[in-house]
Amino acid sequence: MTVVSMASSGKQNTRQKRARGPAAPTSTPATSKSKPRAARPAPRGAGDDPAPDDDPSLPSGWELLDREAGASRPLDLGDAQAVDGEAKKTKHQKKSEKKRKEEGIRDLESRRKAGLIAPRTAPEFEQMIMSSPNSSYVWIQFMAYLIAQGELEKARATAQRAVKTITFREQDEKFNVYMAWLNAEIAYGNEESTDEVFKMAMSLSSQSKVLKTALDIFELAGKTARAQHVAKTLCKLYGDAPESWIRVIRFYLKQGDANQANVHYGKSLQALHPRHHVHMATQAALLEFKLGDPERGRSIMERVLMDNPKRLDLWNVYLDQEVKHGESQRTRALYGTYLTASISLHPSR
Repeated sequence: MTVVSMASSGKQNTRQKRARGPAAPTSTPATSKSKPRAARPAPRGAGDDPAPDDDPSLPSGWELLDREAGASRPLDLGDAQAVDGEAKKTKHQKKSEKKRKEEGIRDLESRRKAGLIAPRTAPEFEQMIMSSPNSSYVWIQFMAYLIAQGELEKARATAQRAVKTITFREQDEKFNVYMAWLNAEIAYGNEESTDEVFKMAMSLSSQSKVLKTALDIFELAGKTARAQHVAKTLCKLYGDAPESWIRVIRFYLKQGDANQANVHYGKSLQALHPRHHVHMATQAALLEFKLGDPERGRSIMERVLMDNPKRLDLWNVYLDQEVKHGESQRTRALYGTYLTASISLHPSR
């Protein structure tokens, strides 16, 4: 009886719950998994004071929800045009900035090529070499930079690279590199490296130019023995050119060796063609007036004028030197002789 009554009472309670509807939720403590929903605050009256914890300047939770809903709504046509205009403006600014940078780089490169701005680092020199591989000026500047940094071996390697890179058509550019390399070896290298560079320079087509420049380089460096060897080679290989003998005579006069200068003057008259004798004698006399003994210069010019008395240009050369170096009495006498020769050439009609 008891079991039947309990089952019937349970069914009756269930029917009553269904009739009443769902039960109100009971308040349970908040946990980390489930959070209670905040109740919407009741509207306040106009005369009500704000709660102590409320800040009128801060938006409420419902206002924040309204803002999020407004942000998630689709943009209208006006908003889309504003955003599109801002994007176009940013793109244009980026393009203009990129163009200005490219123009600046281009202007900097052109100024460096023109030599207005000297490179300061090895990568900058390499960049200049890539843009002008046949320019001896860039290679020589790079060598000087490496020598200043104490990198003599790198400077040698750069010189070797330069003579290999410069095209064979640019013989003058290769010549400039060789002469700069020779100067560097004289200053910082040894005799073996100097001889090696000199021999490599002699492989150029313009050997006469190499010998004349090397003679000046050795002379300025105080390498008298090497300079004499170069002078001997120059006279031996190019003894048929007056300029070779003139260079050698000038070298010996600068060294104060008048005897060797006179000896080489005599050899020049034997080696040169007779048509070059007047020019050779005149240049030797000028060198004597400038670097040697003016009396020896006078004797050479008087001998030339005896053989060519009608050459008024030679008289003018002699008179100019006498005005600079001679005495007044001697200059007056020479002017009288010059006027006599001039009148005999142009007699009055």
